[in-house]
Amino acid sequence: EHLNSSKLKKRTLYELNDECIDVILNVTQLKGILFQKEVDIKSDSKINNDKYKDIKLCIYEIMNNIAKHSLTKTLYFKLIRQKKNIEIILITQEDTDFYNYDHAGNGLRNIQKRCQRQGGDFKIFQQSGRIYFDLKFKL
Repeated sequence: EHLNSSKLKKRTLYELNDECIDVILNVTQLKGILFQKEVDIKSDSKINNDKYKDIKLCIYEIMNNIAKHSLTKTLYFKLIRQKKNIEIILITQEDTDFYNYDHAGNGLRNIQKRCQRQGGDFKIFQQSGRIYFDLKFKL
């Protein structure tokens, strides 16, 4: 449903936010994870079809990894628009053994490729018992 809706010419940042939250809620509700969000868009922007689809696929892949491997009880979601950039950050809480930095699978490598293809970047790191998934895209 969500991927097929990307066939329109351009979608908005608000629509992207809503669809990302829908994907996240599907997993958090199923796994009993507390979900908290922070959205700082300020003004809406149009996003081309390819970028919109790549961002959504990145969110799907991150949530797939969280559903399969995470023991987190809380997930934070931040979507921030800064000038000509979008930053999406997902943070798991109390999840120190979730990610093995030496064994990134195809899904995480595909996220990196999608971000780079769209002029952005993807970082995943562990800090203070939290796993950070940080996606950046140029608008």
